[in-house]
Amino acid sequence: MNIQFREASFADWKGIADIHILSWQENYRGIFTDDFLDHDIYKNRKEIWHDRFQNPPNNQFVLIAEVEEFLVGFACTYCHYKEEKIHYLDNLHVRSQLRGKRIGENLLSQSALHAFQKDPLSPFYLLVFEENESAIRFYKRMGALVSDPFEHVNEDGTRSKVVRCTWPSLNAFSN
Repeated sequence: MNIQFREASFADWKGIADIHILSWQENYRGIFTDDFLDHDIYKNRKEIWHDRFQNPPNNQFVLIAEVEEFLVGFACTYCHYKEEKIHYLDNLHVRSQLRGKRIGENLLSQSALHAFQKDPLSPFYLLVFEENESAIRFYKRMGALVSDPFEHVNEDGTRSKVVRCTWPSLNAFSN
């Protein structure tokens, strides 16, 4: 299987939204409400991704993975995120049938490399739902330091516990 990685363009927004929707529906039952995952998610994610590409912030970097021009995964990073001035991986999703093919590892590593090239002194992090144990194991395997859980307000207004997975430097990816 020949997997290609490239920076996303406006033409990719709908495919990214579709993967995002499917990933949340497959992985976040019991975290988000069923009503949100079965109905509201479509409008929510499509509006978010259309806007992110229609009016992209200067610090946004979206990387996609394709197999024969078919979108199979993506990662979205914000360098110097908000007032924290750290690099934030907002999303990383891979089609479930292609997990285990190192697509997520490549998306994560290439996103981190992009961020650390912008500023090698700022750490790189993401938030993961505490219930998403397989994702936490994946990020630990990729060298992340994992915080204690803390409360987070979800897209649907519910609350969950999340952990912060952090890489203080690009060197953490060489483990």
